[in-house]
Amino acid sequence: MAPVEGRVKKEQLRKRLKNLLRRHNDFWRLYSIKSWVVMEMPNGRIYTYYSHPDVAVPTKQEITQRPQPSVHRSPPDYDPSR
Repeated sequence: MAPVEGRVKKEQLRKRLKNLLRRHNDFWRLYSIKSWVVMEMPNGRIYTYYSHPDVAVPTKQEITQRPQPSVHRSPPDYDPSR
């Protein structure tokens, strides 16, 4: 039975990944929001998405020097028990 659950989870992950990257593309296409995504899968495979492949990801220093304050989120910000 475990291999079936493994296949189901892999298919869910594949669909969610595709949806996430599509939504990042929508942020650019619909709202002109630049985005960069880097995800490392449990098997070590890296997925990346850059709305502007020729624009480098901002460094920590560049982020802190922006005129608008940065908004940082981490897993605890999305804890359903909070």
